[in-house]
Amino acid sequence: MALPYPKHPNLIGGFEPLRTECDNPDLVIEGEVQRVREHFLHVQFLVSQFMQNFDVWLTPLLSAPAPKLGEQGPLVSPPALYKRVLDWVAFTPLANPIGTPAIALPLCMSGTGLPIGCMFMGRWGDEQTLLKLAYQLEEAAPWFDRRPVLAG
Repeated sequence: MALPYPKHPNLIGGFEPLRTECDNPDLVIEGEVQRVREHFLHVQFLVSQFMQNFDVWLTPLLSAPAPKLGEQGPLVSPPALYKRVLDWVAFTPLANPIGTPAIALPLCMSGTGLPIGCMFMGRWGDEQTLLKLAYQLEEAAPWFDRRPVLAG
């Protein structure tokens, strides 16, 4: 099946080089996986210490509104795309590797009518607080009927 876009010169077998390297055990530096695991365990400890004084931690979901069509597309070089995506999702990658519960809620709207999300992280193992908070926030400011204005 043909790709719906021109093949980018940095793609290897249809995948960007970073993904290809991660899947090749010969390219993984010995001890690197263990070092990364230890790093995230340390970060998990620091976040759990920080969260002892708070019920939830509020951050923006993303660092900017949704990108324009093509800004994160297949014609962007993998290093540039990687940086753009990481800059855009700057706040969200913390929760996943350390296992802390988090929830994203569309609490605001931009001037152009796009949803703007807020992310709440909770204490490790305390998903219940996040779900209760989400329920209370939707009761106070429902978002089920908000729709962005479509172009055209």
